[in-house]
Amino acid sequence: TRRVYKRGQFAKAWLANKRGLAYVLGPRLPFEAAVGVPSADIRAKPRAAQRVDPMDASRLTQVLYGERVKVLEAKGEWVRVEVPGQPQPAPGGEWRGYQGWLRADQLRTPASPFGPTLVVRAKRLEVRWRDAAGLEETLTLPIGARVAALSSSGAVAKVALLDGRAAEAP
Repeated sequence: TRRVYKRGQFAKAWLANKRGLAYVLGPRLPFEAAVGVPSADIRAKPRAAQRVDPMDASRLTQVLYGERVKVLEAKGEWVRVEVPGQPQPAPGGEWRGYQGWLRADQLRTPASPFGPTLVVRAKRLEVRWRDAAGLEETLTLPIGARVAALSSSGAVAKVALLDGRAAEAP
């Protein structure tokens, strides 16, 4: 039987009876995701660096925007991932991707069903789009980042970002 409640009624009942508790269900582990920030550190342990240190021994490697990772485990705001595109020798003589910890908010489940088709070959690339209010936004991608091409016209290409937005790249 379907019953529709007004928002205020539902909120009152939910907060009183469940104290606002909610479960968020995600995909079963393991699953594939893509890096949604220009670059992200893969760390040895699920904790952030205390200070900026270029020689930080707990930073195992970095992954770039659009790079695919396999999420193996979740622990709070961190996920343990494997980076298939960066193979290393594993016990038993086999090869597998780097494994380490990454902040979960740096990942995206790609909106686009197709994978990246372009790799940034310049030191950096600024992609631009207009938000809902018409203001221009930019995202600066490092060399090696991956984006999906939608179309190109002259010196400008239209690319798909991981969140589903279309942006322009020179």
